[in-house]
Amino acid sequence: MLDSMQRLSGEYGFLKYKDLLPPARLCNFSYRDRAVAELGKK
Repeated sequence: MLDSMQRLSGEYGFLKYKDLLPPARLCNFSYRDRAVAELGKK
């Protein structure tokens, strides 16, 4: 989904970069990683 959103935005000229970025660069998953680590401790 993120790739298609980036592609559409790129076609309309909204993006300042040409290459599509990976989802890890667009979204912050640190909260998810922290929650998984906390669950692993219990």
